[in-house]
Amino acid sequence: MHDREELAADLFHDPTSPRVWLELIFRTGPGKGKEWKRTLHLGNDEELDMRTDGFEQVSGDNCARVKLDTADQPKNAVNKIPREAFKSGKSSFSTAAGCAFKVDIKGGIIAEKSVLNVASQARWEVSCLKHGFDPDVAKAAGQPAK
Repeated sequence: MHDREELAADLFHDPTSPRVWLELIFRTGPGKGKEWKRTLHLGNDEELDMRTDGFEQVSGDNCARVKLDTADQPKNAVNKIPREAFKSGKSSFSTAAGCAFKVDIKGGIIAEKSVLNVASQARWEVSCLKHGFDPDVAKAAGQPAK
């Protein structure tokens, strides 16, 4: 592998950092009104346009669905996000649990183009397959059952 490719690979951390997972789980929830903006750290700090997109059941819980897209940017924006780094997706947020049960965001992460001239595609997904206390899982982890 070439030095430049190794440097680029080192910029992208796998697995996804805890901060990104926490933002996916909690920051993608519904805002006030039909449309709102949120800044998430998905590789870079990025402002996303969000809007309500109906309801669905996930793992037996009623969830509000949210549509997410990279925010439209004015032509004179100082920190414009390159088109290849734009993100979009959907989130299903349970108001009872206070977090997202399902999030699917696709988009790119871009390294400093002036240094490495490298772009990378990424996808973040959060799914709640089961929630609540599971005694079998706790036993396997060595925790006392409640």
